[in-house]
Amino acid sequence: RDQPQQMEVSRSLCQMLLSSDIRAKMAAGQLVTTGWLQSGDWKAARALALNHEVIVLDCEHGAFDLNDVAVCLEVMAANGCLGIIRVPFDSDTRKAFARRCLDAGALGILFPNVTSAAEAEDYIRNCYYPSSSGMRGTRGYGYGGCNQDGAAFAEYAAKANDKVVIGVQLENKAAFEPEVLDSILQVSGLIFTQDGPYDHSGSHLVPGQTNDPRVVEELARYREACKKHGIVAGKHVVQPTEDNIAQAVEHGYGFIALGTDMFHIQNGAKEALAFAH
Repeated sequence: RDQPQQMEVSRSLCQMLLSSDIRAKMAAGQLVTTGWLQSGDWKAARALALNHEVIVLDCEHGAFDLNDVAVCLEVMAANGCLGIIRVPFDSDTRKAFARRCLDAGALGILFPNVTSAAEAEDYIRNCYYPSSSGMRGTRGYGYGGCNQDGAAFAEYAAKANDKVVIGVQLENKAAFEPEVLDSILQVSGLIFTQDGPYDHSGSHLVPGQTNDPRVVEELARYREACKKHGIVAGKHVVQPTEDNIAQAVEHGYGFIALGTDMFHIQNGAKEALAFAH
């Protein structure tokens, strides 16, 4: 009895992927804001999806497996929201997990802690189908939520390379060396990047001190390099205060993730209790 309903949801997810304008917005320089799901809970994903058009599912630090990802993507789509998956940081598992997330219906992939152009190219090619247009993709073809379990196989296969949103995170001081940074940002198929504020500061042995002068200097260099190469610079505003969000916008970040689901729960409860007492 549940199968027709599941098929209907998958159809909605597939149609949303095929009609997504997120990548076009990025290319046009429009700001894209996202939610951030840390818990892995599909109910939290559904709630966040009411207010976001895109949510990053954090499978590096969050409590997710592939089935959790697939369920979250389906319930988010029912509320008009798509997902970008931050994949686990674990050797080749990043590539295999990324491909399976795309098959499940993810709009995009965010690869954590990339420190070289060779690494970035390997991961990025993994997310594109083979093509005659210059992208030497290595993604395999299969059925899943992305193509309505095969019902829209040909249509999705024809459009996916122009719709997927693939990014890398720069989270180590080594990635911000000028030559390394420039080489990463020139990798074909890269759509956006994002800093990793805690790992980045941690690579300078000052974890969490995101205002450390070295971190600030490297991020300024990063933003300028992104402008030069036409790549979207991203920022996770972990504590989404008005001042922090305004600063991220002022600095020209084009992809801004706002808080986490757990942050919103904690702070919502704190504010309610403060008001009550």
